[in-house]
Amino acid sequence: IPPVKRLTNTLDEEDYPSVASGANGDLWLAYVQFHHSPDYLQLRVSPREAPKDFKQYQECTGGDQIWVRRYSGGSWGEAMAVTKPGGDLYRTALAVDGKGRAWVFWSENHGGNFDIFARAVDGSGPTGQVQISKEAGSDIDPVATTDAAGKVWVAWQGWRYGLAAIFAA
Repeated sequence: IPPVKRLTNTLDEEDYPSVASGANGDLWLAYVQFHHSPDYLQLRVSPREAPKDFKQYQECTGGDQIWVRRYSGGSWGEAMAVTKPGGDLYRTALAVDGKGRAWVFWSENHGGNFDIFARAVDGSGPTGQVQISKEAGSDIDPVATTDAAGKVWVAWQGWRYGLAAIFAA
């Protein structure tokens, strides 16, 4: 049985992990973390009687946030925030470019439309955010890879005029 190491230990939910390795052997891990509302543990308890109103259940959650960690030199580094907290985010994808930077991709909801976004990350942290898709129709489920020249490619599923298609950049 291979060795196992727990990489997160919060009361939040860490979902949709993706991993990529660089030419130098470093591993990069990206994931979505869902932040609950501050009172979520009390809200999960079954009530003894029916509530008179549902105000306590209307409090907004903390939303989603994307994090990345690097495994280098035999140990995992600290998690670095790729996005601000409070987003409506879905899935991650990772690829490492020829310069050793990890490119983190995700789908983000703005006004009911999901688009693909990316940020490059190196040992000092994330760079500026790039919006990959901008068309009407949701773009989700990114996957990423690096070609032989060290260029990063991302592909995703998107909807245009009611039809699904695969797009790449």
